[in-house]
Amino acid sequence: MAQPVTSFARKQPRADPAIDGLREELRAAGFRQEAAALRVFEVVVHNREVRACLKNNREHPYFNDRWADGQHSLVAAADEIALARILKTMYPWAQGFVIDSICERPVPAHTDYPQ
Repeated sequence: MAQPVTSFARKQPRADPAIDGLREELRAAGFRQEAAALRVFEVVVHNREVRACLKNNREHPYFNDRWADGQHSLVAAADEIALARILKTMYPWAQGFVIDSICERPVPAHTDYPQ
């Protein structure tokens, strides 16, 4: 006769409220520090392939017709190099995206961060 297999559940350590509170404070402070270091850029982008399709009275197979016009978006980055990396990922040249303009915007002083 086979013996029943007994499983022993590992005891989970109890959460210490003081340590959890400290972790939350550290996370919030790190968030504030990271947010303070970011700069905001307004980027205007269009898609040259969508423009060409609309010029020939066709629809682009993937992108909406609105991409023929400049689309404004705000991008947060630490500096211009980080911004270039982000834009390269968000709007790849190989898919027809063209950056029309980039303008740095002032970051509003919010107090919405966790205290």
